[in-house]
Amino acid sequence: MSTYRKILIVIIIIAIIMGIGIFIDELNRNKKNIPRNEVESTLASSPVSQDKDNYYGMDEKTRIKKYIGEIFFFYELEDYKSAYDRLNEDFKQEYFKTLDDFTEYVKSTYPKNPSLNYVEFNVEGEVFVMKVTVLDIKDKSFETFNQRFVIRELGPDNYTYSFQKDTILTKDDVEEIPEDL
Repeated sequence: MSTYRKILIVIIIIAIIMGIGIFIDELNRNKKNIPRNEVESTLASSPVSQDKDNYYGMDEKTRIKKYIGEIFFFYELEDYKSAYDRLNEDFKQEYFKTLDDFTEYVKSTYPKNPSLNYVEFNVEGEVFVMKVTVLDIKDKSFETFNQRFVIRELGPDNYTYSFQKDTILTKDDVEEIPEDL
């Protein structure tokens, strides 16, 4: 067998091994990054993963969406204590001194089956601000509104939040919801 033929066989074997490696890597990436519709029921999404590798693989906007989804997940499950414990301490002291105050606000403000549309995302210093349209696709009489959430990340899957409490925007206050968010 000629030297040329041996080199060609070695190159083909290396290409096959690299192709298999790329294929396996792509399969692993697809398992972790399942695309979601922008308007989603929070019960359909699970709470924030404790997988730190997953955290570091997400962009800022995706992480903030997951955090807000987790907050609404707590609301839907009526796990108000978990949501209350995540509130920014200054915000909590100013607006919700007790868990009962917070629970009353959540019950009177949000629908039982909330769906979210992420409208606008901004980074302001060390905090992330996401404007969210809150709607109830099961109850057409529910008044859809927009609300800003402020998230401060403390570490992987660790955050505190506050939100626009007194000046909730109705759908009439928003010109148009962009399709690309």
